[in-house]
Amino acid sequence: MPAVFRLHLPLDDNQLKAIGLVAARWSYLDFELEQTVVEMAGIAKSPGRALTMHMTTPLRLRVLAAMAHELFDDSTNKRIGRLIHRLKQLQTRRNSIIHGVWGISPEGSTAIMWRIKGAEIVLQNEPLSADDISQIADDIHDLIGDFMEFNQEDWKPLLKPGALPPPPRDRA
Repeated sequence: MPAVFRLHLPLDDNQLKAIGLVAARWSYLDFELEQTVVEMAGIAKSPGRALTMHMTTPLRLRVLAAMAHELFDDSTNKRIGRLIHRLKQLQTRRNSIIHGVWGISPEGSTAIMWRIKGAEIVLQNEPLSADDISQIADDIHDLIGDFMEFNQEDWKPLLKPGALPPPPRDRA
């Protein structure tokens, strides 16, 4: 007999707070990713944001990787590749948390009941406590810091020989 799930609304306050923290921190990570693309391109902030705000996250990541390949040495490319890899892993977790329909498993543990993956509805019984969700929010926070640290570095020593450095940056 298949497992029976029942809709669980509302989640407890700690779970709701943790879900909100994931959403809020992801928005800031998205902003920092946009900043990185704009600064690498050497585009003024206003037109740069107008361009990146219409890009999906996967497109921003492809643009970031392509620009890094053109501008930076191998070591810096690998570093950016690690940032991109971490972001993709967190995006999968974030999407499950934000877009999943929450329910209670037959055992009584909180779980994401189902989510849409492409054209398919995926049933999953992965228990996630408020602490589990908060840890994902903390991982997003750490990645924001790593992007910010990269954006605040002097990029000139990291450029490939002959690559033109982007114009001076302001963080306005």
